[in-house]
This record gives sequence, structure tokens and C-alpha cells, in this order.
Amino acid sequence: MEHTASYDLPENVVIDFEGMDDRAFVFYSEFLLEMLYKEIKSPKREGTMIFIDEAHRFTGTTTVIPEMAEEIRATGALLLSTQRVSTIAGDIKGNSALQICFL
Repeated sequence: MEHTASYDLPENVVIDFEGMDDRAFVFYSEFLLEMLYKEIKSPKREGTMIFIDEAHRFTGTTTVIPEMAEEIRATGALLLSTQRVSTIAGDIKGNSALQICFL
């Protein structure tokens, strides 16, 4: 049986990890992304958009972003922002319908 807190997320949520040490960042970001991924797969969350700035910090620590990139297009959108596209894993880029790069 899964033991997690259950409550409805507000319409708009911003989570700021600024100032958090790397170990805590990895733990909390992984946990929150897993919870968000489960939430956006439900029909009541259709049209959800997740925006992740400094995405290179996430893609090396979690396995859920490649899954999200592959499946979220059916119900919402995943926007990743980073200063270097090369820091984003190939499977994530391969599942991106649109990539915008500024040189």
C-alpha cells in the first residue's frame, strides 16, 4: 500500500530550490517530480504544463523526466530550459516535439 499525502494541487505551483544544497536538491526534486508525474497522468490534470529551468540539474539525477517527455504530450506539456542543449540526455531530446536554440 502506498503511503503518501493526498491533496489537490492548486492551479499554479512554483517550487524554488535556490539555496538548497545538492544532496537535498536531488532528494526533493526526485520526490516532487515522481509525485507530479503520477498526478499529471490522471484525467483531471489534462492540459498541465510543467516548466523546469536549469533542466541539466534534473536530468542527471532522475529517471522520471525521460518518461515524462515520452508520455506527457497526450495530456499536457513539458518545457525544459538549459544553457546548453548538450547537457540534456538524447532520449529526452528525441521525445521533444520542438527544440528552440539561441546561439
